[in-house]
Amino acid sequence: MFSPVDNHPEVYPSTNHGASMGEVEQSRAAVEAQLSALEEQYQSFSINQTTVSVSPDRYERECRTWDESEITVYTRVINDQGDVLQIEETAELPSAQTTAIDTLERTAMNAVTAVADIDCTIETLDEATILGIHNVDEPTSNTLYSLAVVFEAVTAREESSEETTWVESPDSWLSA
Repeated sequence: MFSPVDNHPEVYPSTNHGASMGEVEQSRAAVEAQLSALEEQYQSFSINQTTVSVSPDRYERECRTWDESEITVYTRVINDQGDVLQIEETAELPSAQTTAIDTLERTAMNAVTAVADIDCTIETLDEATILGIHNVDEPTSNTLYSLAVVFEAVTAREESSEETTWVESPDSWLSA
């Protein structure tokens, strides 16, 4: 079995700050299981890994609220002109969180409906990112892992809520 987490090992010092070693191992195992399930459901998608260093307050909050089975789901919605839907205030894609791997597509579509008031159709799982969360002020702090996925979807609607906007997609920028 392909294990991206093992291909990008982290150094786990014995000093414990924030996340316990048990939580670290649980988070690694959960991400591996989630990726395996996704690989069974979807033919091909890219897998990335990144570690984000956050403030001590944010790190402690993440450790307190961390749920090993939670997946963050983003939806890249493309209209007939090739533009991408973004949330106006943050310039982010619509997103939501779920713990059920078998409802990821429904979660992705619901996130779009909730923020943009449009329906979309999921076409593919575009990418999965293994996200490591680390305390920026504590080099010896343990890294917690979670998974984020990006689905690509289409819609025929041009109008969306005032909270969202359509922006030219990166593919259009390359061809300009």
